Amino acid sequence: VYPPQEEYEPIETFVEKTIQEQYDAGGCSAPLTDGFRMLIEALRSFKDLKLVRSLLLAFGSAGRGATFHLILKQGFLQLVHVILRMDPFKYHGTISDEEARVYTEVADAQLYLLTQMCSANSLLVKASLRACWKKVANVPCAMEK
Repeated sequence: VYPPQEEYEPIETFVEKTIQEQYDAGGCSAPLTDGFRMLIEALRSFKDLKLVRSLLLAFGSAGRGATFHLILKQGFLQLVHVILRMDPFKYHGTISDEEARVYTEVADAQLYLLTQMCSANSLLVKASLRACWKKVANVPCAMEK
């Protein structure tokens, strides 16, 4: 589920601009731009779940898909690695129903992006399946409670 257009459009524009700037600078092998560093930190920290969800969705749609193809180039392996390692089911303590809904939306956005990545580059299928399996294997079953 995409966020409202007025929230989503600026994030999509930011992702497009940031990925293009980092690509022009030489990908992740070059010094990271401030914007790219902010993207990586937002995905790693999970401080703003709605932003993480919007970023994951924007990676697949920014620049009418052109940004997505830049991400899959060799120079952005660090970003792909961060996306694969994210675990929206790993939270500490108890959470409210609203927070659980947002975590689920992040998981859906991540799965959607991984599906896009696998469709565009079959070399990512094994890593994506492994990442998904780790998440599923770590979620407690309702019967265990």
